Amino acid sequence: EFKEYVRSQSTMLETFDVTDPESLFVSSRDGKPYVIKYGAVEAPPGPGGYPVVVYEQEGVQGKRFVASSVGAVEEVDEAEFKKLVPDAP
Repeated sequence: EFKEYVRSQSTMLETFDVTDPESLFVSSRDGKPYVIKYGAVEAPPGPGGYPVVVYEQEGVQGKRFVASSVGAVEEVDEAEFKKLVPDAP
């Protein structure tokens, strides 16, 4: 449903010159789909003081990008990632 919603936002996609909406869901760094945590409200504070709702599966060189529910993005090492996303596999 979320992907369908993003695809339906043609004006916003055009504004940001996005020709392939599916590419928004894949990390350009590790080439894998981002993990999206729907309904992540009871979690440790992440970037911007809000829970992490999106993260890279692997990242690069032992670091991953994580994003919070307010759009703040941070690159974290594995130890910090485990604190921010304790339920990640």
